[in-house]
Amino acid sequence: MNSKITYFFLSGRIDRINQFDSYPEEMFYGFNYLKSNKFDINLIEAKKTKFRNFLQLNIEDKVSYHLQLPLFFSYYFSLRNIYLFIKSKHVVFTNHRVGSSLLPIIFISKLILKKPKISVFIMGLFKKSPKYKILVLFKKFLVAYLFNNSENIYFLGLEEFNFAKNNYKKFSDKFKYYPFSVDLNFWSSGNSSKKDLILFVGNDGNRDYKFLKELVSNMPNQQFIILSNHFDKKDFKMPNCQLIQGSFSKQGISDTELRELYRQSLITIIPLKDSIQPSGQSVALQSLACGTPVVISDTIGFWDKENFIHEKNIYFTKENNINNWINTLLEIKNLSKRNYENLIKNGTTLVTSKYNLEDFHEKFLKEIIEQSE
Repeated sequence: MNSKITYFFLSGRIDRINQFDSYPEEMFYGFNYLKSNKFDINLIEAKKTKFRNFLQLNIEDKVSYHLQLPLFFSYYFSLRNIYLFIKSKHVVFTNHRVGSSLLPIIFISKLILKKPKISVFIMGLFKKSPKYKILVLFKKFLVAYLFNNSENIYFLGLEEFNFAKNNYKKFSDKFKYYPFSVDLNFWSSGNSSKKDLILFVGNDGNRDYKFLKELVSNMPNQQFIILSNHFDKKDFKMPNCQLIQGSFSKQGISDTELRELYRQSLITIIPLKDSIQPSGQSVALQSLACGTPVVISDTIGFWDKENFIHEKNIYFTKENNINNWINTLLEIKNLSKRNYENLIKNGTTLVTSKYNLEDFHEKFLKEIIEQSE
C-alpha cells in the first residue's frame, strides 16, 4: 500500500515505540497494524513548549472548561503539521480531544481544497454540557463541524453511540460502534500467584477518587495498590495502601509491570461517577484478560450490559456506598476456590470472544483499504 495515513495522538506512543520493553497495542488504534500491512504512516503527538503551556493555562483551559469541549489548538498548530495533514490521503484522530483541537487545521485544509479523509474515535464527548445556552449551541456547532468533515466516526461506547444517533441524526450514516478492545497477545493471565491485594488503576475525571479514599480508610486490614497521578503521597498515609504515581503518558511503572500487578491482585476496583462515558473500560478489560475479577460502579455509560452479568463475569455496585462496596469485596474474597476460578474463567472467556483487538484491526483495515482505493 502507498496510501499516506497520518495518526494524531496526545502523548505516550513514541516513548513506547522507542523502548525495548513490549507494550500493548490497543491505545494505538490500528497504527501498528496498518504499518505492518505496508501503509505509509505518519505519527504526530501533541507537543508542549513553554509558550504552548502558557496558552493552555491562560486561554485554552478556560475556554475548554466553559465549553466542556477540549480545544488545545496550540498542541498541534504548526506549519509542519498543516503540511503533513494536507499531504495525507487519510488522517486518524485517536480521540475527540485530538479531533476538536485540530479544527483550525481542518478549516485551513478546506480553504485550500486539500482536505484528506478523516476518521475520529469518540469516547466521552457528550459527558458534560456547558452551563449557558449560547455555549451549548456553540459546542454543538463545533461538534457538528467535526462530524460534517469526518468520513468515519467511531464510538467506543454503546450508550454514547446511541446518544449521538438521537441528537446528531444528520450524521448518523457516518456513525459506527467499535467496542474498545484489548491486545490479548499482551494482556494474559500468566502463572503468577494471587496475593491478598486490591488494585485501582486510573486517572480520568469519571473515577470517584473521593470515594476511593474513603474505601481504603474503611478497610484498614486490606492491602490496596493505587496506580494514579490523581493523588499525592500525602493522600494515602495509611499503612494498608501503596500509591504508585503514573499515567499512560507518564508511566510510573512499565506496561509489563502493570500486567504483573493485574495478575497478582485478587480484585481490581473501578469506582465511578455516573456518566454516559464508558469510563474504566480499558482497565476492566485488561484486568479480566489477566485473570483478575473486576468490581465496577453500575453507570449509564457502561459499555456492554448485555454480555457482562453481575456475579457471573463481573461484579457491579449500584451506588458508591461504603457498606455496599465492602460487602461486595468480602463476598468475592470469601468465594470458594472453585467459584473464584469460575469467575475468572467467565471473565477471560468474554473478553476473548467479544473484545479481541485482532477483530478490531481486521475490521478497521478493511474500511481503510476500501476508502483508500
